[in-house]
Amino acid sequence: MAVDVVLSTSAVYELFEWAIAMTLAPGAAEAYNGPQGDLWDAQKDMTGAVVAVAVAYHGPRFGSRRRPDPAARLDG
Repeated sequence: MAVDVVLSTSAVYELFEWAIAMTLAPGAAEAYNGPQGDLWDAQKDMTGAVVAVAVAYHGPRFGSRRRPDPAARLDG
């Protein structure tokens, strides 16, 4: 569910950014988007969003494996 929300939000933002760039004059569109000049910018932004979700989702799992179990210390 979190991946769906992040991807849909990212896609809506990229579509909004594209619509603004299409309605503004070319010079104003460059000022709004910045001098990126990258044809794959939207795809890279969405890939970054997916990577961030994966790290946020799986990160705590890997961190919890390395910690000792507090209950194991009480038993011994």
